[in-house]
Amino acid sequence: MNARLIAGFGGALVLGAIGFTTLAKHDDLCGSRVIARAVNPVDGRIAYTFIRNCGATTGILTNIAIGEPTTALEKATVVFTADDSHGKADRDTASLGAIWTQVGWTGPRHLSVMYAEQARVYRSAKRLDGALISYRTGSVNYPLPPPPPPENF
Repeated sequence: MNARLIAGFGGALVLGAIGFTTLAKHDDLCGSRVIARAVNPVDGRIAYTFIRNCGATTGILTNIAIGEPTTALEKATVVFTADDSHGKADRDTASLGAIWTQVGWTGPRHLSVMYAEQARVYRSAKRLDGALISYRTGSVNYPLPPPPPPENF
């Protein structure tokens, strides 16, 4: 084999390894930003509403995650994920591209989530660690719905 070809191939391998190592150190190239928190007054659990942005080639995802009082967002469990369905759903202008949401604890074990009509929903968990989660589409200034009737968990 030609010595230059071997040297060029070896250089490409080294540069590729450096690039892979750099990406491995920053395996999460997406950014998250909390736009709202709802604290359960009974047990202190936190429902985080946050956006996730992975750059210019993807849309902004609106997420809701629930965590214990001492849990950071990164360790909270995501229960809701949606986007604006290519601009069809209303966005919350104050929150950097998130769809409109309203989130609140309407009972000791009940989280109510309202979100923009026409949003494209990817995840909507109904329960998490003894909490019931209800969802409803709506628009700005709708009141949160009352909690559902008691149910055995």
